[in-house]
Amino acid sequence: MQIAINPKDTNMFASASLDRSIKIWAISTSKSSANFSLVGHSAGVNCVDFCNDHERSHLVSGGDDGQVKVWDY
Repeated sequence: MQIAINPKDTNMFASASLDRSIKIWAISTSKSSANFSLVGHSAGVNCVDFCNDHERSHLVSGGDDGQVKVWDY
């Protein structure tokens, strides 16, 4: 549904998916699968964004389950 590039590491991005997951990817690798997945929404994930605070490694997501989640990745 959406991707967001990590402002602290432009070789990393997150994707939001209707399969209820957020996947973290590395651009600089030839690997065709995600580095890891964040699972916690009970319905599709519509949006995702990284926190711009350089001291924190947080991601925020919103889903069809009506929830907003903050992730410490």
